[in-house]
Amino acid sequence: MSERPVVLLINSLGNGGAERVVSILLDQLKRQHKPVQLVCLERNDFYTLPENLSVTYLSHFTGQEAGWKKLAYLPVFAWKLRQLVKSQKIAVVQSHVYRASYVNGLAKLFGAGHRAQMVNVGQVSLYQQEGWLGKINLLLIRWLYPVADLLILKSHGMKADLAKLMPNLRVPQVVIHNPYDVAKIHQLAQEEPVGWKKQASKFTLVSVGRLIPLKQLDNVIAALAKLPEQVELVLVGDGPQKALLKGVATAQGVEERVIFVGRQENPFSYVARADAFVMMSRSEGFPNVLAEALLCGVPCIAADCTSGPREILAPESDQDKQLQVGDGVEWAHYGALVAVNDVSALITAVTQLMQAEQQRNAYALLGRTRGQDFNSEAIVAAYAKVIWGDET
Repeated sequence: MSERPVVLLINSLGNGGAERVVSILLDQLKRQHKPVQLVCLERNDFYTLPENLSVTYLSHFTGQEAGWKKLAYLPVFAWKLRQLVKSQKIAVVQSHVYRASYVNGLAKLFGAGHRAQMVNVGQVSLYQQEGWLGKINLLLIRWLYPVADLLILKSHGMKADLAKLMPNLRVPQVVIHNPYDVAKIHQLAQEEPVGWKKQASKFTLVSVGRLIPLKQLDNVIAALAKLPEQVELVLVGDGPQKALLKGVATAQGVEERVIFVGRQENPFSYVARADAFVMMSRSEGFPNVLAEALLCGVPCIAADCTSGPREILAPESDQDKQLQVGDGVEWAHYGALVAVNDVSALITAVTQLMQAEQQRNAYALLGRTRGQDFNSEAIVAAYAKVIWGDET
């Protein structure tokens, strides 16, 4: 395929995992002088964009609009994208995040004439648990995913989940893990954190991400309440559950041991200084923060949710296996896995890591090794191949 212009389409470049992936792709593809540009549905930029990058915003939305309004505007965004594709002879539109993919598919149905690639960023079956909004999303996915010329999935677990939901889907699919700028992460990890300083007397747990129900940080706080006084929890991120989580910490009597540092442009400076990284999500796609914690050389404890953590921490294990509450801790090759909602197993894992410095050091070294598997150079090359090369 000749190198005609290509669009990366996303809701916005707000703070999030998919947004970080797009920022890395844009940066490295521009360095390779690829004809790539960014199109956002709304204005909510957090990540720094490469110089001389063409950016188009399809609205003045900020991302705070009501869900019904975001859905209602999908055809409007799709028509605007169609006009852009037509006027600039765009060859490929690669969309990241569900709404952007709906717009991508609709624009193709409207006759834009581009090749539509959709990057699936989550576990689609979760929409079965999310009421009327989930039903609408499932309807849109079943309607518009078959329009794609290529589906890119972040993990094999995600691909298996989609296959169960849409067994008759005939669109070509490929698994490409998320890219990480290893050198940059190591560099940023050396910087001093803002608003918090690691104390030698403390055993510090850190968690990074939006403060939302999906992350189940209340379970981490509940575990903290049953751990020794020297254990503290640093939460890097912001979100709608901040006030609730502060209330949980107060109710558990650990409000002084839970440090909310807010959203940070450089979360690696906090992660690198922690004694262990904790992620207790009930679901993930391919959790960036877990791979990044490995690259920071920090022992990791993760809920064995679908999908991502097992694929990252225990790649040689049966990927269909999933721990259940009461199974205890699985000390995998690259980190510890516990069942979703298993607070007792989380306490056990933290306690053992506190007492076993040699094990912590071993996990730190192994984690850095595993993290190299997701080096951005190889991952970006895989993305470039499906955009400009042979997609099948």
